[in-house]
Amino acid sequence: MKKRRVLALFLALSMALSSNGFTALAAENDSVVAIEADLSEGTDETDGENIESDTNDEIENNASESEDGSQDNTGENGNASEGGNDISEGENASDGNGATDGGDSSGDNGEAESDNAALEETGDSEDDVLLENSGDEGDVDVSDKEDVLDDAESEKDVQVVDDMPENAENDEIRMYTFTDETGMSVTYNRNEKLNYNYTVKDHVLTSVTKVNEDGTEETLTGVVELEQKASDMSDAQYYTTIAASVFNNNKKITYVMIPQGVTTIGDDAFKDCTELKGISLPVSLTSIGNNAFRGCTKLIQLSIPKAVTSIGSSAFEDDSSLFMVFIKDYEYSSMTSIGEAAFKNCRKLEIFGSDTDFVLPGYLETIGKFAFEECRSIKKVTLPDSLKDQKKSDGSLLVRGLGEGAFRNCI
Repeated sequence: MKKRRVLALFLALSMALSSNGFTALAAENDSVVAIEADLSEGTDETDGENIESDTNDEIENNASESEDGSQDNTGENGNASEGGNDISEGENASDGNGATDGGDSSGDNGEAESDNAALEETGDSEDDVLLENSGDEGDVDVSDKEDVLDDAESEKDVQVVDDMPENAENDEIRMYTFTDETGMSVTYNRNEKLNYNYTVKDHVLTSVTKVNEDGTEETLTGVVELEQKASDMSDAQYYTTIAASVFNNNKKITYVMIPQGVTTIGDDAFKDCTELKGISLPVSLTSIGNNAFRGCTKLIQLSIPKAVTSIGSSAFEDDSSLFMVFIKDYEYSSMTSIGEAAFKNCRKLEIFGSDTDFVLPGYLETIGKFAFEECRSIKKVTLPDSLKDQKKSDGSLLVRGLGEGAFRNCI
């Protein structure tokens, strides 16, 4: 009878633990066989009823203990009690051998009690463990995000360094991409301009050179970004004019950016700069001098600010690669005069004024002789009302201000 009570207690403990998510040792196949054998040997109907009664008492006690820890576990223990009755009844109906199997069951019971004791000593339920693990995982996730951000910043720094030449310091290289109004983009080292030496007299830029580390000076090369060395006209270093021939015959510059504040580009300023492909003109510009860009055979396109009132004679003559001269808001451009031979021999010139067609500015009054002679890519010219006077007797328009041969050999 004592052995049966021990087994009943063991079964009750096993079912209580199973209801909390733990695996009862008695659920293993070998242990179940041992229990069934022990219970079936020498039992009578009265003993079976005692076992069932004892088992139910133990299960109810366990259910009460579980209620102290968690209200939710009460329902689960109730279900376990019903299960305990079913198992006890099944065991009473089974047959098997007793002594050796009973000993095995006693050993299993000892393991189950030791496991239960360990659980009570720690005072942790399965729900507590899961909550602690969930918190740990959250901490790890935050740390992982910080690591990812750190890695991204490190990778960004590496990419900047990779763009630099070997042995270059961060303060020596600052790559920059500039896109002008014509859509031309240039990438260059913006820190190059820190080494420029400007000579300004009476607000006129008369020369600009590059100063090397050893103090020697040389002409500018590649992409050139000019800048103002003063904020306004109160300072003598502030310049409004680029003097005649400042960059004349420079074969090494490829693109020039002229700063805000400059109003005039002098005669021959960029004449015969044969490697010059583009130029950015400031919105403050009002006048382009004679021969200013003549012979710039690789100049492809440029945008003329709408504040420009005049283009000098031969200003872009012989620019054989020039195909577009864009004037933003050409209908409202201040341009009133295009000088003689201003675009002569620009054989690829096809677009003027707008970005798609050849349209002259809205307030243009005079076009000099041979201004567009030999511009063979021009297909159609739209004249502004400012150049139209009145109809002739034959119904054609009388155009005023149009110089001799202005469009000779064009259309």
